[in-house]
Amino acid sequence: RKLASLQLRIDQAGDGDPEQDTIRRALQQIQQQLQILEGGSGLAGTEQELPAGPGMPQAGPVDTATTLPPASDSGTHIEIKRVAQQVLQSKEAVQSLVEACSELHPEVLVEDATEANALLSDLQERCLASSDKLRADLHSLDRLLAANSQQQAEKKAHVAAIHDLLDTVEQLSFKLNALRASLQQKRKEEERQEAARQEAARQDTAQQVVRRQNHRLQLLHRVRGLISQEHTWR
Repeated sequence: RKLASLQLRIDQAGDGDPEQDTIRRALQQIQQQLQILEGGSGLAGTEQELPAGPGMPQAGPVDTATTLPPASDSGTHIEIKRVAQQVLQSKEAVQSLVEACSELHPEVLVEDATEANALLSDLQERCLASSDKLRADLHSLDRLLAANSQQQAEKKAHVAAIHDLLDTVEQLSFKLNALRASLQQKRKEEERQEAARQEAARQDTAQQVVRRQNHRLQLLHRVRGLISQEHTWR
């Protein structure tokens, strides 16, 4: 609408009118800006002629290829580099988790259940934090629109690296969960055996009490028999 209004004012202005030159320059600037914005639709690298209105001289060609900002100047390249640094840090964190988990052995963990549970909880929290961080980086890459083939290749490589790290973290989490379940099973078995031992000890104690009581009764019965015989002899 603004272009049509300016064109109408140019048509209405007479030749030699100073306002006509001012309006014509404003119209040319707007048309050039529109061509720059339309560069993504296939106009980049072509020369477009500006249409001339009645009484308006033909404008010179505009090379849109020189007015479009280069793709490398966009924020996409910077964001990809930032994510790459994040992925490198995550890779180091995951490697540290792999080394820590490789040193876990059930026969050692069962020696101190409290310390073992604290260690497993810490490692599981680290796995969860690494997973959340990697998924956030993956989301950042998904939102990026690569401006050229190089950026597309870098983005694809980082996405693949993140998926590999996520798979590793998932395997570590599975191992930690299995260790925790194994420790819980061993602890329950030990508790069951301890309860059985205590029950056996209680029953043995009760049997000993009964035997002592029976022995005392037998002794008492003998004493009474001897006393009865003594009275009979008298």
